[in-house]
Amino acid sequence: MTVVSAEGSVFLTAAWRDLLMVSWAVDPAIVRPLAPPGTEIDLADGRTFVSLVAFRFEDTRVLGVPIPFHRNFLEANLRFYVRRRVPGEDVRRGVVFVKEIVPLRAVAWVARAIYGENYVRLPMRHESRLLSGAKAEAHRDPSRRLAYEWRTAGRWHALRATTSDEPGIAPAGSEDAFITEHYWGYTHHRDGSTREYRVEHPHLRFDPEARNLRHTHVTVAGDGRSWLVQQVLVDPEEHNDWVATFEVDLAASREESRPAMRLQGLGPL
Repeated sequence: MTVVSAEGSVFLTAAWRDLLMVSWAVDPAIVRPLAPPGTEIDLADGRTFVSLVAFRFEDTRVLGVPIPFHRNFLEANLRFYVRRRVPGEDVRRGVVFVKEIVPLRAVAWVARAIYGENYVRLPMRHESRLLSGAKAEAHRDPSRRLAYEWRTAGRWHALRATTSDEPGIAPAGSEDAFITEHYWGYTHHRDGSTREYRVEHPHLRFDPEARNLRHTHVTVAGDGRSWLVQQVLVDPEEHNDWVATFEVDLAASREESRPAMRLQGLGPL
């Protein structure tokens, strides 16, 4: 994920992990007063949606620089969807955040002070585990339990889910596609204007074909201490012309009981 200012400068880059989202339709009168000037509610089949989203930020960098002790953290947010008509180009479809929760005080302060986003700092915790008895099969991911919790007013609140279906691309024209295909962010500025920024994230496939082993190439290092893994990124147009390269530290993987991977590069084949 990359956040780009309206002037085109990259402010923030990060990876989203264990993303969990639930969406539901509401009366548009509830969110219309919250829409920044110059935007309007974006509708899906005449309905207004809000979403509660939670995920893990990983390898967060501000202006390309990793901030010590602030690279990996949790976030939960409540959002709704808007559109902005721009003369001479297509309509820009984006999101407005009602509230954003993080466990780090500095992250919340910077987001409020610089970008005017409605961040708060609350204690948070996260769970991601395989369900008992779930087995990884060649054609299917194992079922997992995901949970995000945040504490306020003396009690814990939570967003939880159990995965069961095979992941994949949302069908064009579906409500799922409507929810995910918004690439702009809008917020109220102190002077009464609207601040706009662009959010770039890849549109890749995650269905069984995309996870097929023929798209993954592994080379064992000469000393036997690591693997070099090249993963072809399968896109909906099937160009498949980008590759992510990782180094897997075998000793660290055994110690941590999970793959210890370091991204070495991402680029065209």
